[in-house]
Amino acid sequence: MIKPLRISKQRAIAAIPPKRADPYYLSAQWKEDRASVLDRDGHMCTVPGCGKQARVVDHGRARRWGGSDKKENLRSLCDDHDREFKERPDGSRKGIVEGRGFEKCDSRP
Repeated sequence: MIKPLRISKQRAIAAIPPKRADPYYLSAQWKEDRASVLDRDGHMCTVPGCGKQARVVDHGRARRWGGSDKKENLRSLCDDHDREFKERPDGSRKGIVEGRGFEKCDSRP
């Protein structure tokens, strides 16, 4: 009989580095903007027909492509829709396509 292969913790293939937050998202200004957008949207997900509680404030046009922090570029999302827009079914991050934003969400001014 063949013995099962054992992999010890010391022989791990790769360690996942800890996630580092952009310092901007820890600023008082972002916290104020986030609270304002959640209040504007009634703490509800802005995806039509969703009706779940929003926990995430997301940029429609990414900051890295010149998207602003103006309220018109921000939307409230539930955890499920935040993952849908940002992750593939296997959990890996989707590539961000410039110019795409609120195509699945309504943008409330």
